[in-house]
Amino acid sequence: MPPRSVVKRRTLALLADVELMHKRSVRPGALSGGEQQQLAIARALANEPFVLLADEPTANLDPETTDLVMQTLAEVQARGTTVLMATHNEALVSRHRRRVLLLEDGRISGALRLQAVRHERQKALLNVKRKTEDRLAIRVRRRESELKRLRVDADAGAEAVRKTKAAMAASSEKS
Repeated sequence: MPPRSVVKRRTLALLADVELMHKRSVRPGALSGGEQQQLAIARALANEPFVLLADEPTANLDPETTDLVMQTLAEVQARGTTVLMATHNEALVSRHRRRVLLLEDGRISGALRLQAVRHERQKALLNVKRKTEDRLAIRVRRRESELKRLRVDADAGAEAVRKTKAAMAASSEKS
């Protein structure tokens, strides 16, 4: 294990890298969500990894903090660490113009340009829309047949009431 002074220097350098030096004496639980995300990046960089895996590192962050996280990841990459980031945020991908890999069923199925990503997403949304419309159409048909059955039952009930009233009227006239 390195000497305490080396660890302290490295820790302060990492806090400076993620712009949290002013929060060095604050407990992690007292940090904002964005600051906690920056701290998580600093912790991930503590051992100088060859590869940094970032799963939705900008989720639930405001635009300013998102830009800070992306800037930090770009600096990490510039220093030689490979950064693999998973995100659903197409705007973020297009703004930072990085290589895009398509992940399907847990496997990398290819590299795409952003236009291809948008096209694939639109196709997926259309499929979801079609399936939803099909389900709704089935529900509507079921409801319509249910209503027809209820109308038939109501008509039969009304006819039975008419016959009963007529029979009662006829029997009261006889009496």
